[in-house]
Amino acid sequence: MTDSAMNGRRGLPAREGLSETIAAYDHAAARYDATIGSLTNYDETYARYIAELPERAEALDLACGSGVVARRIRAARPDASITGVDLSEGMLAIARATVAGSPGQPLYLDK
Repeated sequence: MTDSAMNGRRGLPAREGLSETIAAYDHAAARYDATIGSLTNYDETYARYIAELPERAEALDLACGSGVVARRIRAARPDASITGVDLSEGMLAIARATVAGSPGQPLYLDK
């Protein structure tokens, strides 16, 4: 990677194209679950990790998108506290609408 494509302070990749990526996910949010979100290639992995969560777990779902993993956590561990973070407001809107909260158990979905 060239110096011009790196953030000089920390050596992190440049944020070029980030707003376009966010806009693409915002645009695709309404159909995401019916397409990419319905793929089953990670089902076994999700099930294995979720089964390892202790009672009253605190789960952090980074890049939570439409809430696919958060919904699985909520279904398996209704006592869990779930924090989902995503840069796409469109994806977060879907997650907020589809990830059920449990009485007394926090659910935070935000940018």
